[in-house]
Amino acid sequence: EGAPNAAEECLNLLQRILPVPDYLASVTNLLQDEDTDAPLFVRTIELLSERASEVDPHSHESTLFLEVVPELVSILSEKSEKDAQIKQASLVAIECLVRSLCLDTGDQRVFKKVTGVVMPAMTAIVAILERLSSMLVRALISSKAKDGSWFNDSDIHLLSTAALCASTLIGVLQARCLALLPKLVKPIIFALSSINESLDKRDSTTDIIRHYKSAKISQLALLRTLVSVVETLPQFAVPYLGVLFSPTALPSRSLRQGDSEEDSVVRDMADRLDRALATKTPARQLIPIASQAVGNCLGKKGSGDWQEAKALLFILKTSVESTVRSELSPSIGKLLNALLLSFDYDSSDCGQRELLSSVNQTLLALVMKISEAQLRPLYARIREWRGELELFDADGHSVASATRRYAFWSMSALFSKELRSIFLPCLSSVLIDAIKELEMASSFLCGPSRFSENAGGDKRRRLDSSSEITSHLSLLKPLQPILLCLESALKADAHEGGNWIRSDDGQRHNLILEPLGKLLQANIPDDYPVETNLTGDDLATISSYQKLVQGTGTLDYGSVASCITALTMAAGDEQMWKPINHAILQACGNEDKAHIRKAAVACLHSVMESVGEEYMVLLPECLPTLSELLEDEDEEIAGLARECVTLGEELLGESLEDSLR
Repeated sequence: EGAPNAAEECLNLLQRILPVPDYLASVTNLLQDEDTDAPLFVRTIELLSERASEVDPHSHESTLFLEVVPELVSILSEKSEKDAQIKQASLVAIECLVRSLCLDTGDQRVFKKVTGVVMPAMTAIVAILERLSSMLVRALISSKAKDGSWFNDSDIHLLSTAALCASTLIGVLQARCLALLPKLVKPIIFALSSINESLDKRDSTTDIIRHYKSAKISQLALLRTLVSVVETLPQFAVPYLGVLFSPTALPSRSLRQGDSEEDSVVRDMADRLDRALATKTPARQLIPIASQAVGNCLGKKGSGDWQEAKALLFILKTSVESTVRSELSPSIGKLLNALLLSFDYDSSDCGQRELLSSVNQTLLALVMKISEAQLRPLYARIREWRGELELFDADGHSVASATRRYAFWSMSALFSKELRSIFLPCLSSVLIDAIKELEMASSFLCGPSRFSENAGGDKRRRLDSSSEITSHLSLLKPLQPILLCLESALKADAHEGGNWIRSDDGQRHNLILEPLGKLLQANIPDDYPVETNLTGDDLATISSYQKLVQGTGTLDYGSVASCITALTMAAGDEQMWKPINHAILQACGNEDKAHIRKAAVACLHSVMESVGEEYMVLLPECLPTLSELLEDEDEEIAGLARECVTLGEELLGESLEDSLR
C-alpha cells in the first residue's frame, strides 16, 4: 500500500538531484514522445511547475525553463491530438512558468527576452478561447441544452484554465497584447453571457444542475481575465463596454446570487470587475454607455430586469464618486435620464424598493459632486418629471403617478437627511406639494365612515367604501417618505435656529401642522403599506397605526409623531407651540379610540422631553388632560400619562400633585 507514496517521494527527490539542464532535457523528451501516457505526462508537467516556482527569475536557469514553453504551446495547437486533460495541464504549467519567472522581475532585459516566448503562448490561448467559446454558445442554443447538459466537464475546465492563464499573460505582456484583445475579450464576454443565461433559465425546482459547479468555475475564470484586461489596459476596454454591460453579461443576476462558497467567490470577482471599470475607465466614456445599458435592462416603460439594472447603478455610483466635478458635467444629462427611468420601475415585490434605494444612492453621489447652484435646477427637473399635483382626472385623483410621487419623495427624504440645511431651499420650492400630499392623505384617512364597519349606511355602501379605500391606498404611499423628509428638514432647521419654519410669519408652520394634527387621529387600515424595521411576530402584531402615526419601529422611515416633535423643536416659540400642543391634547381627548389617546400622550411626552424646560410654559394647559388620562381604563395610557407628569416635575423641580387634584 505504501508503494505509490514511496514512488512519489523518489520522483520528487530525483527531480531535485538532477541538474537543471539535465532535468529540463528529460522533461522535453517526455513532452515530445508520442507514446507518453496521459497520467505520466500530466505528472511531469506538474513537477515542472513546482520546480519552476523555486527558480530565481533573474538567474540563467530561468531562461532554460522558459525554453520549455514552446513545447507546451505546441500541445495547445488545434492540430494536436492530445486530450483536454493534457492541454489543461499544459496551460497550468505555462501560467506557473510565466507567473514565477516573468511577472514580478521588474527587469527590462528579462522582460524583452521573455516576450518572444510569452506572445506565441498568448496567441495559442486566445485561439483556444475563441474555439471553446463558439462551441459553448452553439451548445447552449441547441435543443440539447434543455436538460442542462450543455457542455462536458473537460471542455468547461479547459475553457476556465485558458481564461486564467490568459489573465496572467496579460499582466506580463500589457500593451504588447493589444492586437489580440478583440479576439480575446469578445469571446470571453460571449462565453460569460451564455453561461449566465443558462444558469438564469435553469429549472427553479432543481437545487443544483449537473454542471453547476463547473459553470461557477468558468464564471470565475472568465471574470478574472476581464479584470486583468481592465486593470492592465483600462483605456482599451472602452470599445467592449456595450457588450459587457448587456443584461446577460456582467450585470447578470447569476453572478450575484446564491449562498454557496462558489457563489460568494464569483460575486466577489464580479464586484472587483465592477470597481475596476468604475475607477479606471473615464467617466465621460463609461457613464453614457452604462446609462444606456440601464435603459436596455428596464425597457422604455420602466419594467424588466431590475437586478441587472441595480448592478449597473452600482458601477455608475462608484464612477461618480471617483470622478472630479469638472469631468462629470458633460455626462449628467444622460445619467439623470437613466436614473429617472429607474425611478419609473413599478413592482409589487421587493425589487422596487431595492432598485429605488440604488437610484437614490447614485443620485446622492452625483449631488455630492455638484455645487448648490447646480442642485436647484437638477431638483426642479426631477420635480417636473414627477408631474403636477394640481392636475386631476375625472375621479378627482392626481394624474401624477403614485410610483413617481413615491420615488420623488423618497429621494427628497434622503437629500433632506444627508444635505440638512443645504436642502431647505429645494424643499421650499415643493413645500406646497408636500402640504397637498398631506391634506390628501388626511382626507382619505381621517373620515370616520371610510374604515369603520359601524359607519352609517347600508352594508353595500360600506363594502363599496372599503373597496374604494383599498384602491386608494397606493395613492397614499408617498405619505411616509414625506413625513421623513419634513422631519429631517425640521431637525436641520432647529439646529440652525429655526429661521426656515418661522419665516413668512409662521405660515409654513401652520400649513404643516394642520394636516399633521388630523393625521394624529387618522384611521389607518391594517393593509396600509408601511416601511418598518420590525420583523417576525412584531411585524404582524403591531398595527399600521402604531407604525405610521405613533412611530413604533419606523424611526428610520418616518412617522406622524416624529414629525410633530421635530416641528416643535424647530418652532422654538411659545406662540407656535400652542397650536401644536392643542392638536396633541385634542387627540389625547379622543374618547372613542384608545390607540389614538395612547399615541397622543406618547407624542406629548416626546415633545416635552425634546424641548425641555422651555415647554413647561404650556404645562398648565396639559394638566387637566393628563389628570383624566391618569384614570384611563387602559393601563398603558395611564402609565404614559404618569411618565409625562413625572417628566414635568423633573423639569419644574416641584411636585404637581396639588395641580392634578
